[in-house]
Amino acid sequence: MELTKRIEGTRQFGNEFLTWLMFRSLLNEGQIDCEVGRIELWIEDRLTLVAPFAGREMNILKGESPAQGEEAGVALRMGKQLDNARISISWQGKRWDFQFSAPNFAFSSVKVPAVLTDTEFEAVVDRFDLLGTLEEIMRSLYHEFLNLRTDDGRWQVERSRIEKWLQQR
Repeated sequence: MELTKRIEGTRQFGNEFLTWLMFRSLLNEGQIDCEVGRIELWIEDRLTLVAPFAGREMNILKGESPAQGEEAGVALRMGKQLDNARISISWQGKRWDFQFSAPNFAFSSVKVPAVLTDTEFEAVVDRFDLLGTLEEIMRSLYHEFLNLRTDDGRWQVERSRIEKWLQQR
């Protein structure tokens, strides 16, 4: 029973993590520093926001940069949470595109950087390595977020910055 309570108590972290990623990427023109170095992250053509206590009422925003639009800011100010986003990450000259589901940290529709090899077997191995690299990048970003989120003083400052950013949108 204790594990169930702990899981329920941290369920919102996925939504907060995705909101933080959006905030950091928009604030710094896509540049985010983490353990693996500087990455470029942006939310592509799809963003889903849900109202957690209103029967899963949702907004699905589509377009070139839905995170930059006024509609996303309005939905967040009204208490909706980021639930799902199409994300692109560039790191060390490589680019990954994927759908990220915040509540369960699930990746789908992952497109890895192009692989140039001599054999099909080498291509499969390289693609698995690139998937592992994406996992390491996201783990590094999440670790950065958790270090911030679990430090009350630092999180209060960051939360104030996010709230100010939302008010200006």
